[in-house]
Amino acid sequence: MIKKCGKKYEKEYKTNELILQIKSGKPINKKLTLRTVFDEYIEHVSKIQRESTVKTKVYYFNKHFKKLESKLLKDIKTDDIQKFVNSLIKKGYKPQTAKHLRNLLKAIFNYAIKKRYIDLNPANNVELPKFNNERKFYLPEEKAKELYQEILEIPEDKYRLMFLFLLRGRRKGEILSLEWQDVDFERKRYVIRDKNNKIGEEQTHLLDDELIEHFKLLKKKKKGSSLHHLLQVKK
Repeated sequence: MIKKCGKKYEKEYKTNELILQIKSGKPINKKLTLRTVFDEYIEHVSKIQRESTVKTKVYYFNKHFKKLESKLLKDIKTDDIQKFVNSLIKKGYKPQTAKHLRNLLKAIFNYAIKKRYIDLNPANNVELPKFNNERKFYLPEEKAKELYQEILEIPEDKYRLMFLFLLRGRRKGEILSLEWQDVDFERKRYVIRDKNNKIGEEQTHLLDDELIEHFKLLKKKKKGSSLHHLLQVKK
């Protein structure tokens, strides 16, 4: 009977300790592996990110994190991730790939912090090799003027607007994801939401007078329709 009571009190003690831990805001020290938390993270982001983005994350994780996935989350240190990044470069992977994989780990650890499994993100201080991912495309001035004029003469408003966005460096997927609520005509700016761009962060861009003019042509002709619906291109 005494032993049974002892086990009962031990269980109650652990429960009370967990409650106090939650109230104090301290991380919950659960024995979770990187794989376990990744699967939980994927379940979470699959509700808010595009299917193609989620599939890419799963593919990269399964391909590159076989040595880290079985480690306890709390045991993964900055040095472990730094060695992983360095090994990618030695194997001939591009610095941009190393950055994407580091960012995936950062996202997993940030999710774990929100869930209070850990309190620090070991991927934050990982150093990446410097690289220039910028691609430059030059057109002679006359050709550039001809291209611009051709765009202005596109008869359908939505296609003309899309090409004007492309001239300003936006991607097709970013343009097609826009909603009216993302466009602020008064403050002359528009937002590409984090789930709709390549880097996964919300981006704000200038809405210049030319874009506003062509936006209004689109809005005037199609009152009541969503911007996302209007910009969809038939295949």
